[in-house]
Amino acid sequence: MQKKNNFGFSLVETIIAMAIVGIIMGSTFYLIQSQSSNLVSNKENFDKHHLKVNSYSQLYIFYKAENINFLEGEANINNKKYKWQSSFQPTILNNIHQFELNIFPDDQFNGKKSQTDLYFYGIIK
Repeated sequence: MQKKNNFGFSLVETIIAMAIVGIIMGSTFYLIQSQSSNLVSNKENFDKHHLKVNSYSQLYIFYKAENINFLEGEANINNKKYKWQSSFQPTILNNIHQFELNIFPDDQFNGKKSQTDLYFYGIIK
């Protein structure tokens, strides 16, 4: 009687191993892809916050120096060109004005208002 040599893996073991490796590779790819999209989204949010704070500071300084209540300009966020408008809008409280920043892609100025959490205390003429 001959002795059977069991060198290597059987077909079933190989298929199971390939399925496990496929699942691990798929989940790793999904994790990397989702982290990449989160990174791009977080960078865009940071750039918009940076634009908001800078335009608020600029408008505040110009208002104090020249009584200007409205600014507009252009910015690049993630290699896309955006137009922005900023202004101080009155609130129901006397001498307190809310800062509004509107960001529009590709020269589209629509009527959408974007309120922020920044305020200005003072008399605006």
